[in-house]
Amino acid sequence: MSSLFDGLRRYRFLLFILLIASFYLVGQWTDLFAGWNTQTVHTWLEQAGPWSVPLFVVVVTIGELVSIPGMIFVGASVLAYGQMLGFVIILGAAVLSSCVSFVIARRIGGTVLADPKSKLMKRLLIPINRRPVTTVSALRALFWMATTLSYALAVTKISFRDYVVGTTIGLIPPILAATFLFDWLLV
Repeated sequence: MSSLFDGLRRYRFLLFILLIASFYLVGQWTDLFAGWNTQTVHTWLEQAGPWSVPLFVVVVTIGELVSIPGMIFVGASVLAYGQMLGFVIILGAAVLSSCVSFVIARRIGGTVLADPKSKLMKRLLIPINRRPVTTVSALRALFWMATTLSYALAVTKISFRDYVVGTTIGLIPPILAATFLFDWLLV
């Protein structure tokens, strides 16, 4: 029975790796997203009228899945909605898109790192297991909209609630700074 379970774990882990590689390759090696930049996304939002916020959330979610840099969306949000409203909208979209990435990875990869065999991996996962919200917050503050972080955390035993709370707390400082420094960053 144990060998059957181990075989299924390996199968799920391979599917998980394939998912990550597929999203990355679609985003990086195809021309499908080549024209995506701050101005392009801003133009789409202007043309969308009252549908601009839902469209923006969908675009951010797709963009994160294929590893488009989050700064593009922060800039588009500031240009389309101003600093205050732009901050609120990009924060909500970033949290939601991170959650979508997490759920997809969790459904495919399961929690393959919940009980690792390697002593090194067990030591690396101690902070996530002991203080999940604090650990996720710190990681998000450093790597903010990195899709691979969502994928990596999804295969640990962290609860979805702790992931969402930690992601929200951790995304506030970098998105707030990027939103209010956007004009300065453009110069």
